[in-house]
Amino acid sequence: MPANTGGLRNREEEAARMNYAAARLYVENAVGSSLLNEWKDFVLADPRAKKLWGKEQVSSFERRMVTMAVYKDLTGDGYQKILSQLELGFKMTVKCYLRNTKVIRKILATWGEQQIKNEGVAKWNEYKKLFPKKRNLGSMNLIMDSTDFKLSGKASMSRKDPRWSYKLNAPGQRFQVVCDARGKVQRLWGGYSPKIYDGDWIDIMKEELAASFKGAHIVADTHYETANATFKKIGKQKQVVFYTPYAKPRGRKPKTTESLAPNQSRGLRVLTNEQKEWNKRIQHIRARVESPFGLIKNKWKGLKGTFYENEDQHNYLVFLAIGVHNYRIEHS
Repeated sequence: MPANTGGLRNREEEAARMNYAAARLYVENAVGSSLLNEWKDFVLADPRAKKLWGKEQVSSFERRMVTMAVYKDLTGDGYQKILSQLELGFKMTVKCYLRNTKVIRKILATWGEQQIKNEGVAKWNEYKKLFPKKRNLGSMNLIMDSTDFKLSGKASMSRKDPRWSYKLNAPGQRFQVVCDARGKVQRLWGGYSPKIYDGDWIDIMKEELAASFKGAHIVADTHYETANATFKKIGKQKQVVFYTPYAKPRGRKPKTTESLAPNQSRGLRVLTNEQKEWNKRIQHIRARVESPFGLIKNKWKGLKGTFYENEDQHNYLVFLAIGVHNYRIEHS
């Protein structure tokens, strides 16, 4: 008589399913039990939490949904997959899980925004001693960086679309940060079109940056090499100063060196030894402060791969993730 392999497989699958407590433990290991409880209280205190579906099922439903929403973004798994893996002790459809997660993400993004504060030049200078000391870079107190996060829709989207990222070879959104020497984010911008070059973004934002970051001495990469010239045009070159590496040679014929700004090298075929040394100093400083974008992509798997929901939800998750990043720095 043949073995009932189908029944055995079903029993094995049932035994392999996790319960809610296992999901909660996963989240607590990732962000801490105290922070998870803080989020639960934060969500329950928000009037938007009244829009959650399924509250009548169990008394602790809202608090459980906060855990489940965060679990989804930490693992990066789909809603259907999670529901098939977890034994919740109550019924929940994919539609309900999706809708509730969207509501909770939006609320927690508000919490994330509260953790991102421009602390001012006195605070930047207090921590700049954490940067390695380098010649001609003693005034440096901030780092600026950008990254692209991937969105869905690659197969159907034209490369001419504003959302297309050539870095990702896929649709995406770009985000920009300014960090102090601890890596704590002082300001987060985004998401916006990945087609906006960082130097052009500085030109668009120059008035706001000059007003909000007076006294900033910012280390950045070659994409920001025109920043000092941009601030000079509006007479703010002493309020916000950028330190960028010389661009790598691109094989073009050399221009006359007289036409180049001291910190620019577009068109040079070969970098001088002095320029190479300057680039090493910049690289060393940037390497000492790990990019918050790299850290949050490793923690939040929902941001590491393709994000399949809309751009607003994408923004909410990035602000939450950066908020957690700052929270951990402040409370470590």
